[in-house]
Amino acid sequence: MPRLGSTLRHHDLATHRVSCHSLDAGTINAALLRDVALMRSGPWTFQIVGLYVWLCRGSCCHCLAGIRYFGWRPLLALSWFAYLGYHVSPITLTGAEFESSFPILAWQLLFVHGIVIGYHREQLASAVCTLCHECVPVFTVGAAAAFTVFAFCNPRTEGPSWLQLSVVSPERFTYLYFKFFELTDLGIGRLLNLAGGAACRLCAADGAGRWPVRLESFS
Repeated sequence: MPRLGSTLRHHDLATHRVSCHSLDAGTINAALLRDVALMRSGPWTFQIVGLYVWLCRGSCCHCLAGIRYFGWRPLLALSWFAYLGYHVSPITLTGAEFESSFPILAWQLLFVHGIVIGYHREQLASAVCTLCHECVPVFTVGAAAAFTVFAFCNPRTEGPSWLQLSVVSPERFTYLYFKFFELTDLGIGRLLNLAGGAACRLCAADGAGRWPVRLESFS
C-alpha cells in the first residue's frame, strides 16, 4: 500500500521536526548528549533508523531467548498483546522523537514476526510447499489484487490518469485509510496488506523453485 502524502495526515509538520541545537562547544552539555544517545534529538528523516536501533538493541536477544526456551506461541501472544494494548491506550516507551511516527509498541509486531519467521524458516518453507497446492495461492493473489485496486483509488496520488481508479470514492477512501491503514499506528488493514504480499511472494518463490523440476520431466 503506497504511503499517502503529507496532505492526508492530520499531524502538523512541526511534530516531525527536531529541535536544532548549536554545535558550539559552549552549548554542549550532558543533557544534550543524553538526548542524542537516546535519539530524542536528531534529524527527523532519521526516525525509521531510530526505530530499528531500539528494536535491535532492546528486543532481538530477548526474542531469540524466548523462542528457544518458551516457543514462538507465547512470544507472538505477547507481541499481539502489546500491539492491541497500544491501540487501546497509546503510549510511548522511549521518549524519542521517532515514536511520533513509529511507536515501538505498534511496530514491534512486524519485528517480532520477522524474527519468528526467520528462526523457523525451514519449517515455514515446508508448510508453504504444502499449502501452495491448495486454495492459498488463489486467496493471496485475490487479496493482493484487491489491495492494489484500493491503492489506485487514492485521490491524492499524482500520476497518469489511467492509474487512478474510481472504484472507491475519495470520501470512502479517506475514511477507510485513516480507519484501517494509518501508517503511524500500523493499522490492521496495513497488516493484512503486508501479510498478503508476503504470502504471494512465498507462493511465487515455491512455484519458481518447482519450474526446473517440471522442465526436466518434459526433457
